[in-house]
Amino acid sequence: MKLVKIAALVVAGTVSASAGEMSSDDIAKLPQDKVAAIKQYCANEWPDNYAMRVYCEDRQYGALKELIDRGSIEPKAKVSPDKPAAERTNDAAMAAVTYMTAQTKCDLSDEERNKLKKAMEDIIEGNGFTWDTLRANGATAVRGYLRDNPAWSKAMDDDQQAVVQVCRGVHTLIGKLRQ
Repeated sequence: MKLVKIAALVVAGTVSASAGEMSSDDIAKLPQDKVAAIKQYCANEWPDNYAMRVYCEDRQYGALKELIDRGSIEPKAKVSPDKPAAERTNDAAMAAVTYMTAQTKCDLSDEERNKLKKAMEDIIEGNGFTWDTLRANGATAVRGYLRDNPAWSKAMDDDQQAVVQVCRGVHTLIGKLRQ
């Protein structure tokens, strides 16, 4: 069975763009839910053969990019190619911190929570991440955002003045989302 899979991967080599030709920024521009699915698929197929796992991922990323280029798959979110990777990471971390803080500190209704989550997901995905990839790979970015924005960090630590400041901003944002 593995031989059939190897043969299928070799035949699939006709795909025009492989991940070996794609930079990490190019891969970050792909829909991250699909990137995560590719990584999981290849890890399941080749748990102990890392060379084949890399080859599998390379081919799958290239095929995904080709399908997107053809219009067969609509990318979930458009990532601005002009936005530096560090800025995309920071913006995604900001959205995650906003939602996580608001969810636990700001006494939101279910409707408010859902609107905020949708808006923050749009920001996260628009910057080339998903909640899962941000959780898995973005812990450093989130820590950096909290370090650079102490009001959020203080709010997470239950500083009441910071909680009031952060929640006031969150409620203002939610009010603008209703319009």
